[in-house]
Amino acid sequence: MDAVLEVSEDGRDLLVLDGSLRPAAVGAALALIADHNDEAGPGGDVVARLLSADGLLAPGGVRLRDPGTGAVIPPSCCFGLESWREWAALAEREEPAWLGHGPVPVLEFRGDRVLVSDGRASVELELDRVPDLLYEVQSQLIGFLARVEEWGGPDLARVLDAEFHVTQA
Repeated sequence: MDAVLEVSEDGRDLLVLDGSLRPAAVGAALALIADHNDEAGPGGDVVARLLSADGLLAPGGVRLRDPGTGAVIPPSCCFGLESWREWAALAEREEPAWLGHGPVPVLEFRGDRVLVSDGRASVELELDRVPDLLYEVQSQLIGFLARVEEWGGPDLARVLDAEFHVTQA
């Protein structure tokens, strides 16, 4: 699992959000989030726009990858980064309440595993590993927030932390 941001209109280009991003990539990611949430469109001070936004949404979310088969399931439409914690329901052997659409991932529970399929690819997850996988996603996001703090200051990092439920559910 990776925390990713969609950087293209068709959702095919994804940027992994973690602590390895260079400042230009951090700025581009933040501008994309600001643009996604600002009805007025792009332009202006990205930090000010994000600090004044209410209820941030981020195009992207969690990407599932199977390192054994190479299968990849990108985030579904309208199931953004702000919803990443929904995947925790799998650890309880429950289907998350919402996984987006376009296409909707289909879950098939198989004993101690779940097969996630989007019609193009399938990824099988061990249910006992889901908490560890989500911890990795959270660690990536914490690294990204550290880069955000360097780029835009501690207030911006705190806002994104709260809006995307990084350190608190």
